[in-house]
Amino acid sequence: MKVLVLEDDPLLQIDLAEVLEIMGHEVVGPFSEEDLAMRSCDASLPDAAFVDYNLGKDRTSSGFARRLFRDGVDFAFLTAHGRQHLPSDLHEVLVIEKPYTEADLEKFLGAVRN
Repeated sequence: MKVLVLEDDPLLQIDLAEVLEIMGHEVVGPFSEEDLAMRSCDASLPDAAFVDYNLGKDRTSSGFARRLFRDGVDFAFLTAHGRQHLPSDLHEVLVIEKPYTEADLEKFLGAVRN
């Protein structure tokens, strides 16, 4: 499965990409900026995505998340800030709170496959 990663923390990017590859998935990215992830989706949509909501310096992934939602791509927010900080129109999107476990990632991806 092609899984896109949008995460601003370089260490979390590496860790998440490595875990996904070990799980047998093709990692798209990882990206640290919303516009780079958007361009990737312009070329080819992923099967699923993990999206950090807070991208630092008053930047969020809300535009990208809305695009994934509109395009029918299954994704989960990765955040340490909880659901209350998400836009109300995206409240039905799964939130995986940091720190997450490999089992959290597997559970989401297993649901995508079914």
